[in-house]
This record gives sequence, structure tokens and C-alpha cells, in this order.
Amino acid sequence: MKVSIVTATYNSSRYINRVFKSITSQSYSNFEWVVVDDYSKDNTVTLVEEFRNNSLIHTNLSILPYNSGGPEALAEAIKLATGNLIVILDHDDELIPEALGIMIENWVLFSNKTPKLAGV
Repeated sequence: MKVSIVTATYNSSRYINRVFKSITSQSYSNFEWVVVDDYSKDNTVTLVEEFRNNSLIHTNLSILPYNSGGPEALAEAIKLATGNLIVILDHDDELIPEALGIMIENWVLFSNKTPKLAGV
């Protein structure tokens, strides 16, 4: 099962390395990282581009043409996601190394139950 980790960024350069480290330490490897930048004024985009160019993790980066607010950037990231399961990871969050694996295990365990939407 493919997971899409989606992140909306805006002037996130202070935090984004923590997010990178969190993503690269995942024990579950079938995932992509979708980043939509909300027209940052700092070097967030440069940092994400460097990560994308120097990592084996598939990273999709999109930059909005103007600052539109976090919800619009997040909605765009969800539209770009290609995974079976979407995990929202805010620009200042981090995941424990086993997080995606635990999410997948529980999704499979309860996949025949309703509802089909979950939050952590």
C-alpha cells in the first residue's frame, strides 16, 4: 500500500530539516512526500529542492503563485497525492520511525470496518 505524506509549507526553513529527518527514518518505505509551498519568502523551497535532489524518497514539490493560506496549500497537496492512504504532516511535525508502519498495520486491521477516514 502506497502512502502519501502531504505537507503544506510557508516560511518553514526553521523546521523543515526535522521533517526531512523524520521522513527519511521511516521503517516503511512505500511512500511519497508531497509538498506544496504557500509562496514562502525564506529558503524553504531551496531546502526542499535540495532534499528532493539528494534523496531516494520520491518528493513532489509544487509552489503556489501567491500566498493563499495553509488550508488551500494543504488541499492542493491532497489533490497531488497518489497514495492509497494520505498522512498529513505539518511543516513543524515529525513522525517516529515506525509511524507509517503502525498506521498501515492498523489500517489493514480495521479496513473492513467503517468509517473509511481516520485521524491521529
